[in-house]
Amino acid sequence: MNKKEKSLLAAVVVGVGVAVFKYFTDRPKKQSIKSLFYLNDFSSISKNFSKEEIEREILKIYKEEINLDDKFKAILFLTMIEGIESLEKYNQMAQETLEEYVKQSSKKFLRINKKKKTGRNIYRENFYDLIEATCEPSSLKADIKLGIEECLNGNFKKGQDIFLSSTNSDKNTFVSLVICYFSDELEKLDKSAHKRHVKNALKDDKFLFLKSYIMDKNNMYKEQIDLLNSIEPQNELQENLRLQHLLINLIKTSDIENKNVNLVNEMIESFLSKKHETTNTVLNIIGISIEWSIINENIDFVKKISDMYLQGDIDTYVDCRLYVFTYLIVNFVEKLSEKNKQNFNFMHLNTDKVEILRKGIENNETYYKLYVYLGGETKDISVYKKALDICITKNEFINIMRILLVTETQNKILQSNK
Repeated sequence: MNKKEKSLLAAVVVGVGVAVFKYFTDRPKKQSIKSLFYLNDFSSISKNFSKEEIEREILKIYKEEINLDDKFKAILFLTMIEGIESLEKYNQMAQETLEEYVKQSSKKFLRINKKKKTGRNIYRENFYDLIEATCEPSSLKADIKLGIEECLNGNFKKGQDIFLSSTNSDKNTFVSLVICYFSDELEKLDKSAHKRHVKNALKDDKFLFLKSYIMDKNNMYKEQIDLLNSIEPQNELQENLRLQHLLINLIKTSDIENKNVNLVNEMIESFLSKKHETTNTVLNIIGISIEWSIINENIDFVKKISDMYLQGDIDTYVDCRLYVFTYLIVNFVEKLSEKNKQNFNFMHLNTDKVEILRKGIENNETYYKLYVYLGGETKDISVYKKALDICITKNEFINIMRILLVTETQNKILQSNK
C-alpha cells in the first residue's frame, strides 16, 4: 500500500470514527429510572424498562430517600405495577410509610377553629349526651365546664391548661374522665399521666356512659360489656346510649365472638320494630345499623331504615347524617341485582349522589364524613383539602390526611401514564 492509499484509509477510518462518535453523542440519552422518577415521568419508566429493573431501582430509591413524600411515592408506585411478585410485602411497606407520613403531617394540625362554621355541632352533642344521661350539665363546676367548652370548640391547649389547674385534678374522677375523653388531642399528656387518669376515671360511679366510652376507647371491651349489662336504663336517652355502646362493643369483638353477629342483628331488628324521634343518639344508632347492614348485605334492614327515616324530600332533612345515610343506601342499591333492586321503593334512587352530598354540606359544613364520600365520588383533591379545614379532632385530621396523601400520590403516577 503506497503512501497515498495509506492516507486515504486513515481518512476513512477517522471519518467513520467521527461519524460513529457523533451518532452516539447526538442521539437522545436513555434517562435513568431515578431521574425519570424525580421528574414524575412514570410513563417513560413503565415503557422503557423491564419489571425487574423498575423494581430494583425504585426499591433502592425507597430505601435511600429520607423525604417522606418521595419515599411514599416510590413504594406506592411499586404496588401499582401489574403482576409484581412481592405485592403483599410492598402493600405492607406502603401502609407503614403512609402512617409515618400521616404522623409527620399531623404535627401541622391546627386545633383552633379559625372561623365559626355553620351546622349542628355533632361533636358537642355526642359529648353532652354522655353527661346528660346521668347528670345535669349545669351542676358541673364552672372551670371544668369552661375547659370542656374550649375542647369542644377545638381549643384543646386552653382546655388542657384549665383541667390540669383544677383543684385536686388528680383525685377528681370526673376531671379524669374528661381528660381521657379528649386525650388524643392533649399534647402534654404522657403515657404515665394517661394511665393514671384512666385508672382514676374507672373509679367513677356516676357518669356511667362517659365511663363506658373511656373503656371502649382503651379497648377494655370485657369491662365495658359488664358495665353496660349492669345498667338499668331510667329514661330514653339512657336506653339509646346503652344500645349504641352495646352495638359498637359487639361489632368490634364480632371477629372474636361469632355469636355476636346474631346478637347485633337481633338488637337492630328490635330497634327497627318502631320509629324513633331522630335525636342525636338515635341518628348514631341508625348510622351504625346502616353500615352493619350494608357490610353484611342485609337488604331487609336497609329497606326498613330507608322506609322509616329517608322517604322525605332531601331538602327538608333536619340533620346532615340523613344525607350520608341516603348516599350510602343509593350506593348500596346501585350494586344489587335487578331482582333485588325491585324490592326497593326508595324515592332517592335516581338522585345524583354528588348532589346528595353537596346538599348535606349545605346543611352542615362541619361534618367531615360528607367530604370523605364527596371526595371519593368526584376524585377532587380540593374536597379533601376543604375537609382538613373543618376537622375538629386530630383523628378526623389523620383520616382525611391518609386519604389525601394516597389520592395525591396516585394522581401524580396515573396522570403521567395518560
